[in-house]
Amino acid sequence: MMTIIKKYYLEIIFGIIFLVYFSGIIENVEIYGIGLGALSIAYGIYDKIKNRNKVKSGNILSLKTNNDQYRKTSKLILGIIAIIGSVIGILYMDSEKAFFTILIILGFLLLISSLLSENSSFIEIVNGKLRYENNTDLALNNISSINLTESEIVFNQVNNSNSRISFLDNDQDRIEQIKEFFRKHINEIKIE
Repeated sequence: MMTIIKKYYLEIIFGIIFLVYFSGIIENVEIYGIGLGALSIAYGIYDKIKNRNKVKSGNILSLKTNNDQYRKTSKLILGIIAIIGSVIGILYMDSEKAFFTILIILGFLLLISSLLSENSSFIEIVNGKLRYENNTDLALNNISSINLTESEIVFNQVNNSNSRISFLDNDQDRIEQIKEFFRKHINEIKIE
């Protein structure tokens, strides 16, 4: 449950903000809402930096998915729109300076977040298990072979079942990095 909340915390926060805003409970809720949004994006930036250091440890391999570029581009566009809209608002509207100032901060945080965008899928080796997407674990001794393609990784298991990581966006260089990661951590498994 906590992994789902962590994954969608921005959406949950913005949903609560919109609910409070449209219910009219608090006056000037938009200033508080944008401020909370800025704080949640700042926390997301901190979390990305922390995860980058975790990936450098060598036991985690991040995987590029088809949606990663879209997420990065949408944050970049929203950040630019927020900054330009705020500057125009500050220049032409006298009454909402605090709102537009916080919106400028939010825009810059979105820009920084887009620059620090990380791949959304991962593979991690933890205590003799292979962990991936949504904390799914596979025992390393249950994997008979691994098939790599540009769009997915298939883990063939000893009991003739398989598990997949799909919707990947791998080129040949990235496939070689993935193979090297598996050779380093699970040498005895056949990699195709």
